[in-house]
Amino acid sequence: MAQESYQTFRERTFGDDMFIVHDGGPNITPFTLWNKSGSEAEKTYARTMLMRGLAEGDTMALLGLAELRNNDVLNALKAALPHGNADVTLEIVRFLLDHDAKPDYATLKMHLLPLLDHPHTPGVNARNLLSRMPAGKP
Repeated sequence: MAQESYQTFRERTFGDDMFIVHDGGPNITPFTLWNKSGSEAEKTYARTMLMRGLAEGDTMALLGLAELRNNDVLNALKAALPHGNADVTLEIVRFLLDHDAKPDYATLKMHLLPLLDHPHTPGVNARNLLSRMPAGKP
């Protein structure tokens, strides 16, 4: 498969931004199909591109990763957690809480606590995610 830019992959896979905003959200059908019947090469390519998108700060990449669930994705997201902006950090934590059978609550809390002082949506979202975790020391 020829290498393409993440933006090209994103538009080809999810649809263009106008479609996403005005016509009901991103198209995740390709990820569902790849997960069910795609070749390992296709799945690997999709994971690689989605991780590139995540590194570029595109939280939509997590939608595709959610459909391509596997341990490689979980490990890659855990490794990416310290490098994301507030939105990416929040989405990774949300993803791990939803898809990791045994989330490392202490590590997730450690990444959410600095966001609590944020005066806007990231602070609110961090509080909501923290409320989903067991109480105790971070």
